[in-house]
Amino acid sequence: LVHNLEYEAHRLSGTGVAQAVFGTTRAGRCSGKLFEVLARRLGEECNKLSIEDCVKAAGGFLRGPTSIAESVVLRGPLVERILGLGLPAFPSAELISLLDALSRASPGTWGVETLASAVLEALHAHLDELSLENLASVVRSLGYLRPESPEVLAALLDKTQAALAASKAAARA
Repeated sequence: LVHNLEYEAHRLSGTGVAQAVFGTTRAGRCSGKLFEVLARRLGEECNKLSIEDCVKAAGGFLRGPTSIAESVVLRGPLVERILGLGLPAFPSAELISLLDALSRASPGTWGVETLASAVLEALHAHLDELSLENLASVVRSLGYLRPESPEVLAALLDKTQAALAASKAAARA
């Protein structure tokens, strides 16, 4: 199936490309050639991507070769689409998934920290909505990233600590 995907990728919609790159990288089956083919098709279909598609595509491409991740996600059509949709329009679950995807990029990948900081800024508006599991996921991602927003980082960590304390208090009661 993955082998044939190289030859059929030109038929995929933007949603199909996002799902294909995410699924094949999660399964550890995405070759360099397949990344290239999917990246080319994503460039053609990028304007049709939804918020969810953008997050899935980022999650797939950021696990691949650094050069493709940078050219598609961080310097190319995907970051343009994400910024065009506007990070404040992203629901908190998608922001958390995007931050997770950024944290999985190869160390030294150009632009990861800058986009992660922008995602954190957008996520800051949703802090009160986040569950303890969501907060734990964000903190895990921050373990790999070095965000440029110390105020947002402090607020996020304070919120996580407060949620954990409230969870412990509820468990004791």
